[in-house]
Amino acid sequence: MQKPSRIIYSTVGKFITDSEEYDMSGVYIVKCQPSLGYVYVGHSVNVRTRLLQHMGAQWGLQQMGDLLGQFLKWHMIDSIGWGFDILIPPDNDDESEWLKRAETLLIHELRPLLNVVGRFD
Repeated sequence: MQKPSRIIYSTVGKFITDSEEYDMSGVYIVKCQPSLGYVYVGHSVNVRTRLLQHMGAQWGLQQMGDLLGQFLKWHMIDSIGWGFDILIPPDNDDESEWLKRAETLLIHELRPLLNVVGRFD
């Protein structure tokens, strides 16, 4: 598998205050290191839209969202400083296939907390 064309290193707080910068496809990683480690790995053709969906923003931020969104909100004071990295797919590869493979490989390798909840493998 090809390496990403670039990696954007950011924070959850920066995403919340300036989400328009993340209108791109990629594999995203939410991490709280060293205490919790990797929290979540996901992929989307539009990272901004997907993370807002996680947070319940399509119905207003007062909504709870899914497990990742709830987790970020429950830990809001701390989670705004958590890492939020985006791996941008290479230009010369099938984007959809690369996103799926990269996400699967990263989940297997990093074993993020919320991706493996309830798994016993």
